[in-house]
Amino acid sequence: MTCLVCGDPATVKSHLTPRAFTLDIRGADTRAYEGSLALEGTRYTQAGTFDRTILCDVHEQALRECDDYAIDWVRRVSTEARASHEGMLLHMPNPRPDLLLRFVCSHIWRHAVSPQNRAFDMDLSAWEWQLRQLIFGSGSRYNPTFHIFRQRWTSEGAELKELLVAPHRLPGQGRRRWEFDLGGLLWVLRLNERHVDHGLESLKANGADPVRILVLDDRELTDRPGVLDIAVNMFRERYLREQREAGGA
Repeated sequence: MTCLVCGDPATVKSHLTPRAFTLDIRGADTRAYEGSLALEGTRYTQAGTFDRTILCDVHEQALRECDDYAIDWVRRVSTEARASHEGMLLHMPNPRPDLLLRFVCSHIWRHAVSPQNRAFDMDLSAWEWQLRQLIFGSGSRYNPTFHIFRQRWTSEGAELKELLVAPHRLPGQGRRRWEFDLGGLLWVLRLNERHVDHGLESLKANGADPVRILVLDDRELTDRPGVLDIAVNMFRERYLREQREAGGA
């Protein structure tokens, strides 16, 4: 395949989520764990999922500035965000809001266009071209709205800090709303301005310095749609193996 931006046939390794985030999740362990609705079994990764077919070296390097900015920004939220409204709102400095927007858009774009995700319905429709122009072009006036929320996912009350949920469409929202979980934050991108939630307009992250982050109530991970199905996929193979071994004992 050729670079999706310029057509150069010399494509390179491109992480769908910046590898630094996976390394943060992995911590001192030698690998992180991946589960999927589409694939059975548990996958192990050292630095996250990547694709060798979507970008040439020039356009892979073009993402470095926004990726590096987002990595540093996310890592600083826990220590630099100022709380208000009895802890229900966080205010996080954001001196380069343009780079944060580019990161959000590029993270979703990379996952959506990658053949690695062909098992899912990740079509961006007409917005793919607009996102690509915003990410890699110059002078794009496209400015899709995004919000950031503090969302703690828990398991029996204990926070799951080492958690990444890849970009996906919101159920019932067609192709216009996408979200992902990263760094203890829930990121939501709206590709057009239809059905705007006016109650959230004051929390738009576009152009904001500081960004206002609404703190949501903690939720058990098993309450999230699809999580139990992913768990079944991850452990079905082991369960069947143990059943076979027990039957042969």
